Amino acid sequence: MTDVQTHPADPQSSTAGQAPSPRAIVLRMGTFFMGVGTILLLSSCCFWSRSGTALREIESGTTAAWIATAMVVTSLVGGLGLTSCGVGLRGEMRWSGVWAMIVSGTMLAVYAACLTLQWRSSGLGWNLVLPALLTGLSVLLFLGAFASAACLSASPPPLDQSDVRDDLLQRLRTEHKQERPR
Repeated sequence: MTDVQTHPADPQSSTAGQAPSPRAIVLRMGTFFMGVGTILLLSSCCFWSRSGTALREIESGTTAAWIATAMVVTSLVGGLGLTSCGVGLRGEMRWSGVWAMIVSGTMLAVYAACLTLQWRSSGLGWNLVLPALLTGLSVLLFLGAFASAACLSASPPPLDQSDVRDDLLQRLRTEHKQERPR
């Protein structure tokens, strides 16, 4: 049997007439969160190599060094958190949307504070591009997390989604035996 996706309007489709999952947005947002989290995590590891320079500048009291360090740490910890929340969203875990809101909201607050501090300390310029992009990305992540949390609240997954009971295994074995040609 092949696992080929067909168009729902296709009359020969095996899924014709079935309604799409009410939690489809949660699965897509989970994939998005995992991708963005992984990219942030890996990119912060690359920027971490510059942290020695930033630490020397911090000792001299430079605001830009504090901002850069805060953004790297936020990207590292936030990237790991986003990846974890993405796994939870892909698994349709009940509270994963709320946790995604907490992680993305915290990242939004830190990035917005870094953007504001950078703007106040040096004015407009190219040094505002990265904080502005990360703040905008955090806004999109927060909105996606809010939509996922609302979707999981309105249409929660079954309570026993991860429980495998003996009656379920027996039913699956029976179905498998009936489908197998002799």
